[in-house]
Amino acid sequence: MTADPKKTSVGKPAIGGGVFRAPLGTTLPTDATTDLASAYKNMGYISDDGVVNSKTRENTEVNAWGGDKVRDLQTKKTDTFQMTFIEARNTEVLKAVHGDDNVTQSGGMITIRENAKELDNAVWVIDEIMNDGYLKRTVIPDGKVTDVGDVTHKDDTLLGYQATISAYPHSAYGGDTHREFIEAEDEIGELTVTSEAGSTSGKTTITIAEAKGSGNIYKIMIDLAAETVELDQDVSTWTTWNGSDDITAATGKVITVVEATSDGYAVKVGSQTVTAKA
Repeated sequence: MTADPKKTSVGKPAIGGGVFRAPLGTTLPTDATTDLASAYKNMGYISDDGVVNSKTRENTEVNAWGGDKVRDLQTKKTDTFQMTFIEARNTEVLKAVHGDDNVTQSGGMITIRENAKELDNAVWVIDEIMNDGYLKRTVIPDGKVTDVGDVTHKDDTLLGYQATISAYPHSAYGGDTHREFIEAEDEIGELTVTSEAGSTSGKTTITIAEAKGSGNIYKIMIDLAAETVELDQDVSTWTTWNGSDDITAATGKVITVVEATSDGYAVKVGSQTVTAKA
């Protein structure tokens, strides 16, 4: 695979909010595109510092007799996310940084209690829009706010809560502390192509391991090297092959076989060096 500048991206919050929180045990998302369940509450605007994910590994050096370093033993691995919530009257934000039981809203009034009760573990989701509209979703199956920065009360500064969320291993993710799902463009399928000496001189017998899709056709190209073919590429001008007849080709050449739609657009591709009957 060659370098592709189109695969570079920034991370912008999804429209309508990029960070969501739900009670621990809520069904976890499995992709970047499915709408979140109603249990996931929108945490509103985040400061323009965005979200910072820090992954830290601590190691202890092990030295051999004589002082040579022979190994690093990992002793600790942490996974944290830091962001600043700037909707100071968003009760979901207030519950996250003060504790669910410490925030109530009634009769047009929000009441916040400050005490030493531990904050609640929860599921956290971070939704982003990457360049060219691709979606990215980060799921923290078990996260807890473990630190809240100083809150500045000042007439030219937004009230904000800088929260550090620690991510913990979760059995549903096989012990992973978080998972990321990134929408990607569809890629062309693969064909397994074999070439054997044909029934007559100068012929090769080509076999495709995979079953051909209903209504699809085969297109072939014989050259010195395999052809590069993209999904939905128009190969209608290539030679049509019925999938069974021997093909005329010289030993050592490369045959590229494309499974295409009936109007000639590539679905799958495979290639093989030709072996022809002498």
